[in-house]
Amino acid sequence: MKGIAKRKVKGGKLIEVELWYTDTIIEKAIISGDFFLIPGESIEDLENALVGLDKNATPVEIEERLNKVIFKKNIELIGFTEKDLAETVWEALK
Repeated sequence: MKGIAKRKVKGGKLIEVELWYTDTIIEKAIISGDFFLIPGESIEDLENALVGLDKNATPVEIEERLNKVIFKKNIELIGFTEKDLAETVWEALK
């Protein structure tokens, strides 16, 4: 299955998430939008963090998974928060 969600966050930045998933897990994720990350290539780290995540994860569980990668890789989110991204992922799964 495939799910897509878009969200304008506080400050007007757009987050778009495309997910491919089975009945149980996320198999592939693409994150895009008009926000910035430092380092720029870290978008792949965030996408990879979602792969294997339980399809029924809550926004809090999704945010915790993202936070682990953000902390480990020292990623700076500009124009959105990990909570914004987690809620957009959750919407794409519904």
